[in-house]
Amino acid sequence: MWSNALNAFASLGLSDAVTAIGTPIEHTEFRSWSGELLSTLPIGDLSRKAGAPSLVVHREVLLELLAAAVGHENIFFSTACTAIDERGGDVVVTSSDGARISTRLLIGADGVDSTVRALVLHDGESRPTAHRAWGGSAPLQVEAPPLGVSCVTHGRGARIWFAPCRNGEVAWIAMASEKRVASSDPGESRAARVGRLFADAHAPIPAVIASTPEPRMFETRIRYRSPSDLWGRGPITLVGDAAHACTPDLAQAACQAIEDAATLARVFASSDSVEGALRLYETRREARTRRVTNLSRIALAQGAEDDPLLCWLRDRATNLLTHTLVQRQIWDLLSHRA
Repeated sequence: MWSNALNAFASLGLSDAVTAIGTPIEHTEFRSWSGELLSTLPIGDLSRKAGAPSLVVHREVLLELLAAAVGHENIFFSTACTAIDERGGDVVVTSSDGARISTRLLIGADGVDSTVRALVLHDGESRPTAHRAWGGSAPLQVEAPPLGVSCVTHGRGARIWFAPCRNGEVAWIAMASEKRVASSDPGESRAARVGRLFADAHAPIPAVIASTPEPRMFETRIRYRSPSDLWGRGPITLVGDAAHACTPDLAQAACQAIEDAATLARVFASSDSVEGALRLYETRREARTRRVTNLSRIALAQGAEDDPLLCWLRDRATNLLTHTLVQRQIWDLLSHRA
């Protein structure tokens, strides 16, 4: 959770609660595949300047906090949206269990392959990026950076981020090109696959992956959508990846969804019209999310470089880029107030 998300949570009255479950990041180290320290980014200083910490937060813990804030009794599972109809200014949603719900507005927050988007905009499926991601959390039983330090390591067509958490675990997310994954045995488990791909990375990366229980590990193919200025119609709109899917490279997808929520709350507080509020929300968010989406794609391309010479040049230029271009881009992300 970058500072921009914490500032958005503040406008919703949740920043203190989220901060309490997170581990603040003070520094991010950039290392080569062999472990050479290439550069350090002062995330803590930038975050304080932006007005809120940047945190490592377990998704499941965050979701439980948000569910409690909404009220568990208001959340329903095990049913899917199958049809959407607009009638007299309202929206009628039909679910897979046959229920029909009439509401004044509908917000699709259902991810990169959003059903709401498909039913309303009919603009096709998300597109693959030829990259795959894994992530998880391992018991802190290996040598790892101290609390407050996260590490980003780039290799040939692969990269990984990891950081220790206050709960005694190391959180991590790894990405690799499908070209590298293609050599794997089709029957290989996801734990074996990601372990093999990162087996020759510097310590403690192999140990972190090996000590992650497979049930606490995910694997997904990275997909995206090109930015669009059309997110809805009438009393219907989209938020998060359903509206503006980001690749994982900047860790901004959830942060942008939270910014969306804060903006929606603000426009509804000052508008008497549902449709007027939704169109104003879309107008306010389109340029920002387009920029973040494009930056994420650029970061994906840079991190996925496979040519040995270009990878060597990238490593040699990391310190200069970190203290110029990267720091400016990170500041633009962190300092935004939704």
